[in-house]
Amino acid sequence: MANNTYENAKNIVITCKEIIAKPTTLEDALYIAEVTPQYTPQKIKKLCENNIKNWNSSPEEYHLSIFNRNNEWIGKGSLHFVDYTPNNRNALLSVVVAPKYRGLHYASDVINCVLNYGFEKLNLEFVEAHIKSNNIPSIKASKKCGFQEIYADEVSIKKERIEEERWIFLKCTKESFKNLYFHQDNKDNKSK
Repeated sequence: MANNTYENAKNIVITCKEIIAKPTTLEDALYIAEVTPQYTPQKIKKLCENNIKNWNSSPEEYHLSIFNRNNEWIGKGSLHFVDYTPNNRNALLSVVVAPKYRGLHYASDVINCVLNYGFEKLNLEFVEAHIKSNNIPSIKASKKCGFQEIYADEVSIKKERIEEERWIFLKCTKESFKNLYFHQDNKDNKSK
């Protein structure tokens, strides 16, 4: 990827439906602490200080803080491990929505916004998501946005202890995303 395209993609602000996506800043650390109760706000701030420097200098990481039209932080969407290999341009999606905005369909808006960013600005061919199988709302929101399940697997995750968890692996291609929104736009236009 050309260096100026990378810089332009890092500094972009995106408006999608009722949300605005901006590059994550240190000021967003307090919001992030809301959705990561296992860490103190001071720990989150320290992590963000270290990570934001890396995120902003890495073409493999894109982190967007998501705000509603009232400039209230509703969550964060990220593309990790961005791979620019020709004919295999891809990334891994992660989305976090603040508890008070869950169940209000913001997750699908955030996913759509981040996917649009990845497909249009980074020219990705596909994006994957790995979701715990018991996180039904996230799986539904992802499928609503064009993701399809590719497989499920038991994965050992080391936290305080090793535990087995079932994960669902999903994939959304640029083509399926565009087709989904082409059909939705046509449906919206017919209802007007």
